[in-house]
Amino acid sequence: MGMWILCSRHLLAALGLALMGALAAAAESGERPPRVLLLHSFGQEFQPYSDAASRFRQELNQRLDGKVDVFESALQTARSGPGRNDAPFVDYLMALTAEAGPDLVVTIGGPAMQFAQRHREQLFPGVPMLFAAVDIRLLEPERLTDSDGTVTIRTDPSLLLENILQVLPDTQHVAVVIGASPHERYWAEEVRRELQPYEGRIDFSWLGDLDFDQMKAEVAR
Repeated sequence: MGMWILCSRHLLAALGLALMGALAAAAESGERPPRVLLLHSFGQEFQPYSDAASRFRQELNQRLDGKVDVFESALQTARSGPGRNDAPFVDYLMALTAEAGPDLVVTIGGPAMQFAQRHREQLFPGVPMLFAAVDIRLLEPERLTDSDGTVTIRTDPSLLLENILQVLPDTQHVAVVIGASPHERYWAEEVRRELQPYEGRIDFSWLGDLDFDQMKAEVAR
């Protein structure tokens, strides 16, 4: 397949193209449909990743005339941070793939990519992987193998703020709500760092440590 890195907004199209090479041998054998493991970071219904996954499944079935076995699972411990206990989920995936492992592993989001890389040799030795919808900040090129592909995204907080100021140029106060899990704290720090050039012009309120009722009260105020 060859290692390739793609930064693209056309995520769905890139996913479809990436799959063809990895699944060709299994599809041509005729013994069984090629198997694709779709590994989610936060849950199968977690927006916006669920939309991409849904369209991806449609694209995959269309390209392979429905002759593909897609099975999905979600990394429920993704919000627990570096001290997470992966063992139960590793055991679950080992049981799930014991009789017939995947021909391709597709991860959705950064935590799923990191999990797959941590446990690759134990769970998916020699299996091609496609790391999709992962922010380029989380990508470690040195950890990619020759049978990996990536479809990265770039989250740009400053562009979001510029859009706000274009529509509402008199804006002076912006509330930032991200969350307080370890994963969300990482992104809160990234957003804070990238919005530093606007300090003095915009008054920022960081509400991630508040509970929901406190957030509503602060926003109303």
